[in-house]
Amino acid sequence: MDAETAKPKNQFPPLTAVEVARIAGELQSLVGAQLQECLQTAAELGLGFYHERETLWLWFDLEPLRPVVVRMKGKPPPRKKLQRPFTLFVRSRFLGRRLQSVRADLTRGRLLVFNFHRAQDEEEQGSCEIEVRLFPHGQNVIARDGKKAVAENKPKDLPTVQTHADASEGRSWEEIEGQWHARQSMSRKPSSVANAHINEAAKLEKEWKRAIEKKEKGIERMREELQEKMNPVYSRLGEWLKANGTMELPLDVPDEWRSLVDSEKSLSWNIENCFHRAKENARKSEGTRARLALVENELTHLRAKGPASFAKRREQEDKKEGENLLVRADARGRRHKLGDDLEVYVGKSAADNLALLRRAQPFDYWLHLREQPGSHAILRRTRTRNVTDQEFLEAGKWVIEQSLNKRVSELKGERFDLLIVESRFVRPIKGDKLGRVNYTNDRVMTIRL
Repeated sequence: MDAETAKPKNQFPPLTAVEVARIAGELQSLVGAQLQECLQTAAELGLGFYHERETLWLWFDLEPLRPVVVRMKGKPPPRKKLQRPFTLFVRSRFLGRRLQSVRADLTRGRLLVFNFHRAQDEEEQGSCEIEVRLFPHGQNVIARDGKKAVAENKPKDLPTVQTHADASEGRSWEEIEGQWHARQSMSRKPSSVANAHINEAAKLEKEWKRAIEKKEKGIERMREELQEKMNPVYSRLGEWLKANGTMELPLDVPDEWRSLVDSEKSLSWNIENCFHRAKENARKSEGTRARLALVENELTHLRAKGPASFAKRREQEDKKEGENLLVRADARGRRHKLGDDLEVYVGKSAADNLALLRRAQPFDYWLHLREQPGSHAILRRTRTRNVTDQEFLEAGKWVIEQSLNKRVSELKGERFDLLIVESRFVRPIKGDKLGRVNYTNDRVMTIRL
């Protein structure tokens, strides 16, 4: 085999100007769609549009030599998400806006420009657009809203270029996407069933060691606490005060005990307080001994059973996932079944809502109408269950009906923004009796009643 034959072919050449223009043409079907989310990884960017009752993702791979854009339905593949200035800027200024136009700007290179609608009072403030540069060594994304702009990389001035190409040349977008997915699968490390079992075993062992370490630290703390409670210092001080104390204030005691008495209070009060504290310590030490024995016993069993015990614990947790949330939370409310493994719960009061939230699993979804008073809801699912946009839509309509009650018929045809947040990103406001919460990592879905 000669050198020319052995040389691997470039299975994914960079996008050409014709291909960028062709992609812009196909993206015209997204005009009018609402931007729901923006995700960013080390070298990729995702824009999620709510379109035809589902979320369509435009996923931009900003590899220096071959930047490209592909389409994805549903949730993008798991990757480490980053919170960068570009993402924060887009989320604060672009989410909820509708796409007005998409065009290929070939006069400055292989660029895609997404323009978004502005309110009438914002028209004079300038454009609202996201520009994506898809040529080698110039890959970049720039968001502009009026006079403010944020870029992922430092933008370079682009000279005007002349583009001459045959419209019949180049790949279709489907071919480009197929080549990109093939490249992605080849770049991933091969994983076999055996490797999956090894990884699972390693994960269980890590959890097992962490549990042992946690119990050992707990035992050490309880032993220190028990030693402190068994210290007879209060009983000794009480006996000393009975034998040597005087009625004169402030009380005069040895320096080692000075911090244990209230010198402004009477002798009788301090004697009674010392013996009371001694009794309390004796009583509490009994409870600490019982807890210490229990945890030491748990640690012995944990060490004896090994990491396999965590596999059984997971099975028990999976069974709990299917329990009625109202029963688990001891709360009043209503339940709506979307399927055999999908249910929505709403509480009857603020206290019930918080009880449901506290008993929800981290991967359950918290639902609420944005900037509207009404019911909080928990969309309960199993750990591996993916929720479709159609299911979110059905759940959202039910939550709207529960929130509006008798006003449902009056507001037919109105649009509502539904907040969708995983429960682990929702935190009740401490001391708030109205049941209000703080949340992050939210997604917004617009629903027409």
